[in-house]
Amino acid sequence: MSRAGDSTRRSILDAAEKLFAERGPQAVSLNEINSAARQRNTAAVHYHFKNRDGLLTAVLERHLAQIDARRGALLDGLELSGEAGLDALARILVLPLAERLDDRSGRCYLRIQASLLPRGGRPRPATLRLVSRCAEKLEAVLPPRVAEARGRLLPQLVFTALAERARLEERQRGARAERTLFVENLIDAVVGILSAPASERTAQCVAASTSPPDERLRRRPPRRRTR
Repeated sequence: MSRAGDSTRRSILDAAEKLFAERGPQAVSLNEINSAARQRNTAAVHYHFKNRDGLLTAVLERHLAQIDARRGALLDGLELSGEAGLDALARILVLPLAERLDDRSGRCYLRIQASLLPRGGRPRPATLRLVSRCAEKLEAVLPPRVAEARGRLLPQLVFTALAERARLEERQRGARAERTLFVENLIDAVVGILSAPASERTAQCVAASTSPPDERLRRRPPRRRTR
């Protein structure tokens, strides 16, 4: 691709990233992105990205490879050290994402990802390794259905919290000084979700939902007849 083509593609990505973060990917038209990127050719977005999904994928790809590479390096270090506690795994989950707060593009990425929840693509290799390690820890101490639900809850907690932090740091210059406290507290929250035992009420819900149908029916109180 020529330099002019690279420049056009980058301008479109910058414009899309900002608008997607502010309003959500589905609320922004391709024409608006084209105008924000100052492209006279109305077909520029289609030429470079085919459609909205292609453009959104390209916006996310700006960050996904770096996040996964960072996560992979942290996992490699963890395996060499022999440390495998939940705190270490939670730190590997959070830190590569929290580092996206350092620049505007990264803050946009966090806000976009939060707007896409609960939808998610297939995790990258290092993230799959991390998910597998976390699942092993959870399944050793929790009923399978509870462990699965906790795993689904984590990205919602992490991305929602980081997106709100991104908005705060965009508005207040001094907010970055308190980021370390925010990140450490978020890691603590993740550890709490991973390590909290299932309560008796939760265990009862799991037992009731996995009972045979006829047994569940027998547990229901009889309906009162109305005259």
